[in-house]
Amino acid sequence: MRCPHCGYDFDDQPAVSVETLREQCKTSGFPIYSGDRVNEAAAAKLLGVSPGTLRNWRSSGCGPAWVRAGGGRGAISYKLESLSVWFKNGE
Repeated sequence: MRCPHCGYDFDDQPAVSVETLREQCKTSGFPIYSGDRVNEAAAAKLLGVSPGTLRNWRSSGCGPAWVRAGGGRGAISYKLESLSVWFKNGE
């Protein structure tokens, strides 16, 4: 499956479980925050894209679900579950 907005090809991505993502975070030294969330930089590394790609996906309504802490100008984070779903189906 290919993203209609950016052309990212999900068929090339293997399914990755939340447990695997947690282990990758631990191995890479990425902090996991409450609610099983990681920051934008860690999410980009886990997905194999740049933080700029994540920002482009957010602005185009594409990419994994994300959360903004504290409202309008808070930090962006991604739930590991959202990243796992993104790996599986690109949704």
